[in-house]
Amino acid sequence: MKKKWLIALIAAIIAVAAFGLAGCRSDEQSEEADRTTTEYESTSVDEKETTSQKESPASKDESGQGNIGSDEEKEGLATDVSAFEYSITGNEVCITKLKDTSLTEIVIPSEIEGYLVTSIGAYAFYECSSLSSIELPESVTSIGAYAFYECSSLSSIELPEGITSIGESLFTYCSSLSSIELPESVTSIGDYAFYKCSSLSSIELPESVTSIGNRVFYGCSSLTTIIAPSGSYAEGWATSNDYTVTNSAQ
Repeated sequence: MKKKWLIALIAAIIAVAAFGLAGCRSDEQSEEADRTTTEYESTSVDEKETTSQKESPASKDESGQGNIGSDEEKEGLATDVSAFEYSITGNEVCITKLKDTSLTEIVIPSEIEGYLVTSIGAYAFYECSSLSSIELPESVTSIGAYAFYECSSLSSIELPEGITSIGESLFTYCSSLSSIELPESVTSIGDYAFYKCSSLSSIELPESVTSIGNRVFYGCSSLTTIIAPSGSYAEGWATSNDYTVTNSAQ
């Protein structure tokens, strides 16, 4: 009887020990599984961040303001585009400033970023004393006041046909400007528009002009003759201001 009881006790002890070992192994495996899961989740997060960084588009300035961005954005654009600042309003571009005032020649394209260049802002080329030549596209219909103020090396300029107004002090102190042709679309010439353009020797005013401001040609010491159509407002104005008038063909 004692022998059977002893055998049963030993069997029970062995069973308890075996169960305990099995439980330890299970806990260790669970911990290992937890560590593996955590590492996987961490790796997944890193991969998502990396993927997100790769897929994230380059930042763009959507304000429409005139600076061209990265070198990649500049690729393929004419070099003259990067020479000035501009703004975009609606579907139209306005040139607002020349960045490098040491430039001597510049050609403004008719389109920038797919939009028409329609205007030159006030003071855009203010005191650009080295600028001797500038080509404006036919798409330009407006030029702001003082746009070419004291461009002392500018000798000539061709204005687009759509221009309707020569703004105030537009060519003031352009001392090298010797000739200029105003398009038939011009109806008004603002105050001091050609003030002290000392090299300007003659100018033709179209019949379309119906308003001429104060001291438009003041200090234009070389200007002795104004060309204007017979019977035009410009002829009457020139005569009353003691200029010699030569009639142009109407």
